[in-house]
Amino acid sequence: MFYTKIAKIISALLFFIGISRVLMGVFVLTSENPKLQAAKYLGRHTSGEAIDKGLFYIFIAVSLGVLVEISVTLHNASKKDSKTENSK
Repeated sequence: MFYTKIAKIISALLFFIGISRVLMGVFVLTSENPKLQAAKYLGRHTSGEAIDKGLFYIFIAVSLGVLVEISVTLHNASKKDSKTENSK
């Protein structure tokens, strides 16, 4: 369960980083001077690249989150099975 807890934390962090990158990309895209704002807030990246990378992070976070949920479900099922075997 140690790795499951770490994966859950990493998944949440990736999700929030992804959302912040998408929001920052949209913020820069809707500003008065997108090129200047992109250089200021995104470094070498354009707003499109920031949005793309943010969506990629969100996809990875959701995929990792699904794997964590599967791990928790399997762990709980195995605990339940071992309890029923011990009671017989």
